[in-house]
Amino acid sequence: MFVRRVTTGYAGPPMILLPPFLPDSRGNRLAEYEVRQDRQTGQRRIYLCGPEEVAEQLRTFARCAPMPMTRAQSRQWTHRLSHDGPVSGRVRDALDQFKEVLVLRVRQPIDTGIALDFYKDPSSHHDPMQWSDTYAGSLIYRGKYCGNTAAEQELAERLARVIERHPTYAAADYVLVVPGHDQTRVSFGERLATTVAGLVNKPVVRVRALNLQRAQAKARQPGDPALADEFEVGDEVAGRVLIAVDDVWGHGDTMGAIAGKAKSAGANAFLALVGARRMRS
Repeated sequence: MFVRRVTTGYAGPPMILLPPFLPDSRGNRLAEYEVRQDRQTGQRRIYLCGPEEVAEQLRTFARCAPMPMTRAQSRQWTHRLSHDGPVSGRVRDALDQFKEVLVLRVRQPIDTGIALDFYKDPSSHHDPMQWSDTYAGSLIYRGKYCGNTAAEQELAERLARVIERHPTYAAADYVLVVPGHDQTRVSFGERLATTVAGLVNKPVVRVRALNLQRAQAKARQPGDPALADEFEVGDEVAGRVLIAVDDVWGHGDTMGAIAGKAKSAGANAFLALVGARRMRS
């Protein structure tokens, strides 16, 4: 864990100050942000207290540039970004959303990943086996395992709102439907993605599963190389930005395998969007 030792101007023993934000390798929310205007240049500065993934997204869709911080600023903020011109309501809305959703740690060929929440709430009980579902987790459970169509619809609507409020997701071309592990039936994730696509008025591209059956994601070992040969993505994705919608993120291997196929077919970017992130991966 990174700490700073502060001794200047203090007569007692060295104080250890924690950084303003301690990232979680599974996913993070933006803790806080502030927009300021430089009195001399008139340029806007966006200060963030949050993960690098949020700063990277701002650099992409808001055309922000990183700036150095003073020691005093780094005790409160993790990033300082310059922004030419006024910060639009669209950018502020995206920043507000980053305080609500989880921005996931992803690896290429996935470009960005967002989840509504973790599946479980660790603060609900001291025993992990007794953890309660988060609200997003409860929507998935009720929709997927209890056949509650209202819960399924609400989950789709919440995912659709993420797309609408995120400039990069809102500008995407297609919603990618991730096939379930059993191709003899339509999975919950497939239904969810199709509903989300309809809500945001985007065409659907269906990923083809090359086998009728594959092991469920939760039963696979992380980094299973066999996944690379499980899917096929058509060349209609060439030059396009894709949103792959699914219900749960575990290891991210399925999304990674599909993203690899999509990029091989010429896709420009692969954005993942899921209902919940598992606590264990």
